[in-house]
Amino acid sequence: MKTIIFIFCTIILLGGISHKAQCKDDSEKNCLECHPEYLKNFSGEFKHKPFEEKKCFECHQYHGFRKKQEFNNSIINICSKCHSTIDEFDDESIHYPILDDNSCVECHKPHASDYEYLLKSEPKEICIECHDTPPENSHKPYAEKKCLQCHNPHGSLFGSLLNFPTGYICLDCHSNILDGYSPNEMHSGNDISSCEQCHNGHYSENINLLHKNTTDLCLDCHKNLKAKLGKKIKHTILEDESCTICHLSHFKKGGNHLEDSQPDLCFGCHSGIEEKLDMEYVHAPVPDEACSQCHDPHAGVLIDSEKALCGACHDVEEKYFLDIHKSESPLPYCTDCHDSHGSANEKIMKDFQHLPFEDRDCELCHEDGATIQELRSQDLCLNCHDEPENVDYHIKDKISGKTCVDCHSPHASSTTGLLRTRSLLEEINR
Repeated sequence: MKTIIFIFCTIILLGGISHKAQCKDDSEKNCLECHPEYLKNFSGEFKHKPFEEKKCFECHQYHGFRKKQEFNNSIINICSKCHSTIDEFDDESIHYPILDDNSCVECHKPHASDYEYLLKSEPKEICIECHDTPPENSHKPYAEKKCLQCHNPHGSLFGSLLNFPTGYICLDCHSNILDGYSPNEMHSGNDISSCEQCHNGHYSENINLLHKNTTDLCLDCHKNLKAKLGKKIKHTILEDESCTICHLSHFKKGGNHLEDSQPDLCFGCHSGIEEKLDMEYVHAPVPDEACSQCHDPHAGVLIDSEKALCGACHDVEEKYFLDIHKSESPLPYCTDCHDSHGSANEKIMKDFQHLPFEDRDCELCHEDGATIQELRSQDLCLNCHDEPENVDYHIKDKISGKTCVDCHSPHASSTTGLLRTRSLLEEINR
């Protein structure tokens, strides 16, 4: 009995070896010549090179009599033997499904396919098996499911499986933002790879695929401006508009990424100031200096007190200066009388002047020894002006505790009624 079993096993072994040798040694022979019934499963326009060259044993090993396919290694190791780039990615850079030894055949057919790269179906259909379907109003490539336009399906050194750093991918389509600029003019807070810092590459409810509305997004980096924008008084354009009204978001033409240089940028809104440059008397710094030398472009007020700003150029404590202003100390508000930009009047005096001031009849109000309280008293004003109707309502109820000169300049103003402007606003804001 033992002899019979030995002979039977020998026949099987020798037959198997002969079969294996025949398959491996005959270059014109391949598995499908013996197993043609499988050929129908391996049809397609695109064929895997080893399969096309009938090199079955590049991936498979002889299966003997077990009647099932045998691989000569794990699938990932078989594939990476030729597709070596897969091995270049570490666990943090690789597409997570590839960490599974059998993952290659989850997306690819190993023999032939009707789709390029031997994919089982179109790339977009494969991606959405795991990833969300794009919502409406998505980034165009994302909406059209052209995932491979930006992403490497196996792995990437650039994060988010990107083919290149973000900027290079984005600029491939959005090259128009480069027109007229060079890399050294880029938004200084970022670099060429940082588009995703502000934009979402797939979908956003905000304009231009921004993560947040423009102002909030800018304040994430420019935190020092939060306090200014929270003040009662701020640049009026910031009430309803975004930072990009004045600033370029990607590149810059001038300092601080402004759309244009100062003062031309400011004149876009403040055309009345530009007109003053054609007047006979122009404040010397205005045509040549940036408006932000005196004005805070965000808070909408002066960067310092008028006394300090004017004192930077004018010696406001010099005796002659004090004498002509009939004061023992520098006056706090120069713009009570002077237009800070330009005027048709000598000394850039404002257009609407209190009659005694226009006649330089200072003594009419400034009597020797008069105290500040006396100069501020409404009784002084009523010496020349008729008492307004409903004076109690006007003074006591509406602006309780204030006098005429709190709202009206006793010297000059840019508005009718000698109403104060900048000085009043600054005083209220204190």
